[in-house]
Amino acid sequence: MRKTLIVVLVALAASMACSSGTVKKPLDSDDRPPIIVTNGSIHFDDGDPNDKPRWKDWTQARSNSSNQWTQKYPTGPNVSSFTVDIAGSQNCAASTPNVLAVALEYTSSGDKSLVTVQRVLWSGGSGKKMEPWVSAPTDMSATSSGSAPPQLLYDPAGGYISNITLTTSGNPISCAFPANSTDVKITIQPVK
Repeated sequence: MRKTLIVVLVALAASMACSSGTVKKPLDSDDRPPIIVTNGSIHFDDGDPNDKPRWKDWTQARSNSSNQWTQKYPTGPNVSSFTVDIAGSQNCAASTPNVLAVALEYTSSGDKSLVTVQRVLWSGGSGKKMEPWVSAPTDMSATSSGSAPPQLLYDPAGGYISNITLTTSGNPISCAFPANSTDVKITIQPVK
C-alpha cells in the first residue's frame, strides 16, 4: 500500500510539473548551453535567451586568430557529439542526434563560404579535451551584453545561410535553405 501511494504521488507531482511547464527537457550534455544559429549574418548565440544561468562567453580558440572560437567553459567535460535541431528548411529532419560536425554554407553576392562547428581537441581549459569549435574563413566578432546570450557574428556582407551539412557516422545529411528564408534557426547542443 505504501509503495503504491509513493508511486501515485510521484506520478501526480510529475503530471503537475509538466502541466505547469516547469519541467525542462533533460540534457544529454553537461551544463553547456546550446549554440543557436540564426540567418542573415550568421549569429552564433551561446545559450538559450530564456536560460541565462547556462550562458557561456566565447573565447578565441587560438591567440591572434579571430576566425576560430570556442565556448569559455574550462570545467566542462569532453564533447562526444552534437544534437542538431533545424527550423526553416522544408527538406531537413527537425532533429538529428550524434552529429560530429556542422558545415554552414553562407552565400553572399553569389560567393559561397563555409563556417563550421565541430569538436576539436583543445588544451585551453583544465587539460586536453574535445570542445565545440566554430571556424570561419574570415574574422568573427564576439559580443556580450549581459541581457542576451554572448554572441559570435560572421558577417561578410548581406548574405544568407544557403545550406547545412551534418557529418554523422553514416552518410552526411545536407539541407538547402531558400534565399529569402528569414526563419532559419539551427540549435546545436553539445553532448557529453
